[in-house]
Amino acid sequence: SDQCDDGIACTVDSCDSADFTCKFVFDGGCTSSEDCDDGIACTVDSCDSADCSCKFEPGASCECTSSDQCDDGIACTVDSCDSADFTCKAVPALACCAADCSGDGEVTVDEVVTVVQIALGGATIDECFSGDTSGDGQVTVDEITQAITNALDGTPRRVNAACD
Repeated sequence: SDQCDDGIACTVDSCDSADFTCKFVFDGGCTSSEDCDDGIACTVDSCDSADCSCKFEPGASCECTSSDQCDDGIACTVDSCDSADFTCKAVPALACCAADCSGDGEVTVDEVVTVVQIALGGATIDECFSGDTSGDGQVTVDEITQAITNALDGTPRRVNAACD
């Protein structure tokens, strides 16, 4: 009934004919910010009273709101902002140049040692994504050979022109 409209979209409004009082029955959604929690600490959680829906906006403590805010400084990773939790993620790109772990365009003996350690299981691939030029999550003898060649040449061979 129009006389019993509480102006809240998520209630069913009616007039009780027995006692002529308005009844407002909650029909789903939220009624306050306390009803809304996305579990992400950095978001501001609120209830939109116009449509009783929860709103989750990134707050000042979120690491990022867009990918241009994420740069780990490593040329051989693709950096992005994860919109699910507003944190920066870095995933290995196809190797820029074999064993250039620092992404500085040079391969050092220490970087070759790191790549060998990865192949032997003494280090993890996230210590040098570029040691894995095939992108299969492992370092092979061929990739170690390329790493040594790059270190001796002083001019790493780019295997992915996008990283230049």
